[in-house]
Amino acid sequence: MNVHLTIFDLDKTLLKTNISFKFFLYLYKKNNFDKRSIFKLIYYFIKFKYFNMDIANLHQVVFEKFLKNRKYSLFTKDIDHFLDKYLDKIFYMPAILELQKAMNDNHYIAIFSSSPTFLVEPISKILKVNEFRATKYLFDKDDRFDKIELIMDGEKKAKDAIILMKRLGVEKENVSVYSDSIQDIELFEVAHKKIAVSPCSKLYKLSKKRNWQII
Repeated sequence: MNVHLTIFDLDKTLLKTNISFKFFLYLYKKNNFDKRSIFKLIYYFIKFKYFNMDIANLHQVVFEKFLKNRKYSLFTKDIDHFLDKYLDKIFYMPAILELQKAMNDNHYIAIFSSSPTFLVEPISKILKVNEFRATKYLFDKDDRFDKIELIMDGEKKAKDAIILMKRLGVEKENVSVYSDSIQDIELFEVAHKKIAVSPCSKLYKLSKKRNWQII
């Protein structure tokens, strides 16, 4: 029996929004950040969304400004409450229905996300997918954020997808990829079935040109 691998992006794909940004806003409302910090955060996300700031630069800036030297526990202690309060409201249902269909068809399902592991892991467990990949951090001896270990950008997603395909014995014709972003173009290229989810303008144009499915 052939295994079918289906890979989903998380932000703006399975979810309507960027989960990291949503979580930072939540922490701001709990007085973990001041107004100046949150305005900076909004500024960087606008640069990423509209002015071609790449994902690696975004992660580096956000890490230095908002995470470095902060206690890991300050973030993780509120995650369960945050997800209980918001997750159901921010699912993008067309993509969630595709996820459920893939599950019903016994696909091997993975989430590949540039968001941090401490957010992607619990969401992956809630969605009951087979595995996930996410951006990772290293911590010092006092459990403070120290440095970025790896950023799960489009290139890294593609490399990990190929490794996963080899591990599962899956050929390209049995791979599907769902994403909203042109920055995942390398990930799209490893798959036979390419689905653009609420795509950014560049991905929308490319999807139309290549007759990819859009949801």
